[in-house]
Amino acid sequence: MSIHTTLSAAPQARPIVARAEGMRPENLAGYEAHRARKGGDTGHVDGRRSHLNRLLIGEADWAKKAAAEIAAMREENFLHEIEGLKRRKRKRELVKRFAEGPKDPFRPSRHGPMREIILTAHQDWFAAASGADREDLSDLERQFEETAVKWLMDTFGDDVIHARADRDESAYHVHAVILPRVDKVVNGAPRRLLQPSKFAVIRDYEMLQDSVGAAFASVGLVRGERRKQAVREALSRGETPPESPRHVRPKKWRQDQERKLAAREDRLTLGEVAVRRREAMAERAIKEAEARSGEAAAILGIVDALAEGQLEISDGDPKRFLSPTPEANRTKLAEMRSQADRFPSGRDNILRALHRAWLRVKPQAEAAAEATLAREFAEVQEAAKHLSGILSALPAALHATLADPHQKIATLLAGGGARMRRRAREKGADERS
Repeated sequence: MSIHTTLSAAPQARPIVARAEGMRPENLAGYEAHRARKGGDTGHVDGRRSHLNRLLIGEADWAKKAAAEIAAMREENFLHEIEGLKRRKRKRELVKRFAEGPKDPFRPSRHGPMREIILTAHQDWFAAASGADREDLSDLERQFEETAVKWLMDTFGDDVIHARADRDESAYHVHAVILPRVDKVVNGAPRRLLQPSKFAVIRDYEMLQDSVGAAFASVGLVRGERRKQAVREALSRGETPPESPRHVRPKKWRQDQERKLAAREDRLTLGEVAVRRREAMAERAIKEAEARSGEAAAILGIVDALAEGQLEISDGDPKRFLSPTPEANRTKLAEMRSQADRFPSGRDNILRALHRAWLRVKPQAEAAAEATLAREFAEVQEAAKHLSGILSALPAALHATLADPHQKIATLLAGGGARMRRRAREKGADERS
């Protein structure tokens, strides 16, 4: 239910401004620093009004929770993929995926898997309302805020993980962050992914403008100019289509001006700096490639040793749960250890992945072994019963000869049955605890 205030004089109609910009998980920390005005470009911010900024959707620690959720998606997808490869008996692919480790739950793209939605209008539109110069929200700011929150929730639902209102810049505006979650099944295994194209307003810029235009019409704002339609009409008349204005953020505009000024003052110095920067980047890229190659060799060395029977799995510390087999080649193991110790990050990654997989597979293997043992023990008990019947039908002299071995078999069966029952009781107590 709207609580919009009736204005004594309607402001001049202005377009609603809506933008959807790409965002990556690694940008979250910088986004939060800028939101708190502790980093980033703040040249356009009035610090005396920063305390008026408002959190509209989400909690204060939303960025940490989002990063943790994406990390959890990465790990869960990896485990589901490993289980699927085991189920399908794809041994070669299984070794390769163990070496690669968890992957990001989204496809690489130029824009990233998340979206920042920005909603605002011209500052003159907000200034037309009463209370615009006070610390309290003005009439139009309050109406704009209510409409923005409703549109965000109606359009994106629970995928809106954060929204805030900034009042320390030239015009009131709302920033929102979208985490577009989707659930899929790949090769019979579940996957949790980030896919911004799930929303039509993100796929289609014109649909975004239509949607916000309809939502904000109730507060006197109008949809932005239909530029695609204007281009089509101009082309149909044989005229040159109008240029599409490109929005430039204040930070980028200032950076462009600084670069142009520096270029005018000393082009030669800028060229030298650019060369040194490219050389440094190339050197870093070479070092990173060498490090990744070494990590991959360390990972493959451990996986190969396990596949060749040089190592076996045992319970214990995640970093020490692999131990040499009795028939292991000590020279090969020494080379493998030397390579792994030179690249501890690769070694630790594969050991953690193997340990997680072992913890998941071990209980299933133990349960299967216990079930087989119980079935075979029952068969032996049944055979012992038949043997007792046969012995009772034999002549006394032959019966006496076989009595002692038969008694030993009965004693062994009784002891084995007692141990199995004790094991079952201990397992039940462990599961209850």
